[in-house]
Parts: sequence; C-alpha cells; structure tokens
Amino acid sequence: MPHADFRFAEGAVLEAITPQTRVVFLTNPNNPTGAPVPFEAIRNVARRVPKESVVFVDEAYAEFAGRSFIPELAQYPNVIVGRTFEADSAIAQLQKRRTTLAKASKKRG
Repeated sequence: MPHADFRFAEGAVLEAITPQTRVVFLTNPNNPTGAPVPFEAIRNVARRVPKESVVFVDEAYAEFAGRSFIPELAQYPNVIVGRTFEADSAIAQLQKRRTTLAKASKKRG
C-alpha cells in the first residue's frame, strides 16, 4: 500500500473505505519514515468514511513535525487526534521507574 517514495497512499486508503468501515487509523507523521500525511488527505478521508465512523489521527510525533490537525477538529467532528506515548516520554518514565526500583531495593537490602 505505501508508495516507493513513502508518500501517503491516499487513493488506496480511500478505495479501502466501505460502508462497513468504522475506524480509519492514520499516523501523522508516519513512523518510521517521518513522511507527513497531507491535511487535505485527512480531510478527504474524513469526508469519505460513513457518517457513524471516525478517523483517528495519531500525532505522537507532532512536535517533531511542527504541525497538528487539532485546529481543524471543529470542522471535522468525526476526526479524533491522539498522542500516543512518545519515545522521549517513555524513556523518562522508564528512568523514573528504574530510580524508584533502585531506591526500594536499597531499603530492602
């Protein structure tokens, strides 16, 4: 489904949408390629899905991309923007847990 140059395969995604489609997941920017999903493609997908369906846009790396679809949510009520755990946040949490475990281990030993 992806293009050789990693561009978003909008046509293939639009063709895959059927009356039974309930959720379309888009990762913007793509991981691991970093290729952005054009906002116009997100709009087109949101217009194409059935009325009761949602388009979930995962913007875990939006800070690196420098842009977000969030300002457009008012015009597209069937779009949800989420931010999954980013690598830097996950590493910070792991370091915090490691420190907590180390302190707990010293208290026991």
